[in-house]
Amino acid sequence: MIQASSDQKELKGRLRDSESLTQAQIRTYYSSWHYAAIHMAAGLKKSMTDRSITQLLSLPMDLTRTALAFLVDAGLLEKNGIRYARTDRRIHLSRKDPMVLNHHVNWKLKTVESLARPDESGIHYSSVVSISRDDLRQLQELMLTFAEKARAIVKDSDDELVACYTFDCFEVGHLTERY
Repeated sequence: MIQASSDQKELKGRLRDSESLTQAQIRTYYSSWHYAAIHMAAGLKKSMTDRSITQLLSLPMDLTRTALAFLVDAGLLEKNGIRYARTDRRIHLSRKDPMVLNHHVNWKLKTVESLARPDESGIHYSSVVSISRDDLRQLQELMLTFAEKARAIVKDSDDELVACYTFDCFEVGHLTERY
């Protein structure tokens, strides 16, 4: 039987190459999806400018420029002339941080947007099941292992496009022993 303790469920401890931002930087970075998207877009293979990032993400230019300035100031991007590139700094938000809710909601909303596009080629899967507590723990451990493996793949991947992967596995409601 696999038991994922609270410490085991904390990905930050399992993803050892992560650094921290200041609390003010955390509040800004995780306030909207576009900060992470711009952060990742700046690392694409082709050299990215404020204009190409704006076009790629369909954002207003002033929003892109404000985010780029913030990301450079936070040490997540560097600017060379008119071009931007990611630094080696890697971040991960603790599940205990108050901004984690914003982060997940931002990307769940982007997931809903992708579901609404008829040409979407993404993979979307949702399933509601009845399951034993032990099997739920096994699924959660499988997802934690997946997150570690996915991060290793992404770390060394060629930067060709910006993508999002999300998954969830949780108990719905709280069943008491008396039912």
